[in-house]
Amino acid sequence: MSGVESQFGFDEALLLAEGAAERLKLPNLTLNGVHVYFGTQVASVEALAKNTQCALDTAVRVSTAIGFDCSVINAGGGFPWPYASDATGSDLAGLREALETVWQASPLHGKAQLCFESGRYLCAGSGTLLTTVLDVKIATFPTHAASKPLAMIPNCAATRHAHFVMDGSGPVYMDPPSLDLWPKVDWEPNTETSKRVDLNTLTKEEVASWKPGQTLLLNGKMLTGRDAAHKRIQDMLAKGEKLPVDFTNRVIYYVGPVDPVGDEVVGPAGPTTATRMDKFTDMMLAQTGLIAMVGKAERGPTAIEAIKKHQSAYLMAVGGAAYLVSKAIKGAKVVGFADLGMEAIYEFDVVDMPVTVAVDAGGTSAHITGPAEWQKRIATGEFKGISVNAG
Repeated sequence: MSGVESQFGFDEALLLAEGAAERLKLPNLTLNGVHVYFGTQVASVEALAKNTQCALDTAVRVSTAIGFDCSVINAGGGFPWPYASDATGSDLAGLREALETVWQASPLHGKAQLCFESGRYLCAGSGTLLTTVLDVKIATFPTHAASKPLAMIPNCAATRHAHFVMDGSGPVYMDPPSLDLWPKVDWEPNTETSKRVDLNTLTKEEVASWKPGQTLLLNGKMLTGRDAAHKRIQDMLAKGEKLPVDFTNRVIYYVGPVDPVGDEVVGPAGPTTATRMDKFTDMMLAQTGLIAMVGKAERGPTAIEAIKKHQSAYLMAVGGAAYLVSKAIKGAKVVGFADLGMEAIYEFDVVDMPVTVAVDAGGTSAHITGPAEWQKRIATGEFKGISVNAG
């Protein structure tokens, strides 16, 4: 329930719309709670209490409209953590009292359980975990005769957990896996199938020439920014304040990079889901001079319309391979909103960073035309003669 179109949840308006309750009456579905996501890195006790109040009010409205007993309210996305090297710890003094006041005033108090996602606040201070995705192993299992595997989709939610038992005898020591278990990854840019783009001299005319599905190799300087930076830009523009960086004829990369380790220029820097920036897209294109965006996953109708209106483009970077993507970044520096830590505005200097044109200046989305094309090809029986071997 993010307030914007997203694959992560429903907007409240959809759940309160006429007929929604009937559509949710499925034989194997039992509703017992509501999860409300209200953003990350919210550092103010007052704001957290206000967001919690909003989550509780939303749970009451949704459970009443749909008609189920709400026994759990999950409020997320976590408490803040100061990622910037010169930042101090989060001051959450008085938070418990503020949340308790809000909770006791809710009609759900005593009837439901209120849960909070601790998120990065619980573990970020313990250090940094770096993981490199080297390959994907596929296991096959017996399936029903009607099961038809169609595709394998990389997921950024890697297996970032470990199983261990604390028996009281002391610390648990775990042996790391040998890197010899995975193949060496050597990627070289293919200039025969991909077009090199100079970001330092990029023009709107060149952006308008890109076609959906075309692969590009980005070179030069790009800016970064995600949720928090976009919200602050929106607030500053509304007040008539000058932005810390000029976006004219620039490309923005939706990313929150991890701090570098050792001789790294930057830590893992994979794209974040672009749909969360959809509500800011028209503003950025209309008021800042931005001409293109790089992110992960599809764009919603609002963003696509803005891209078409301003003759811009949206490019997809490789999701689920943040470490490998970071190897294309040869320089990185903070140029704005340093207090936001990993969500600050960075300037990256990239060399042959691979991307794919997902939405062109005409508003054509590869996430729409691609599936449609494959549906047609499958319907023609083109793939019926292809044998499938399990094992």
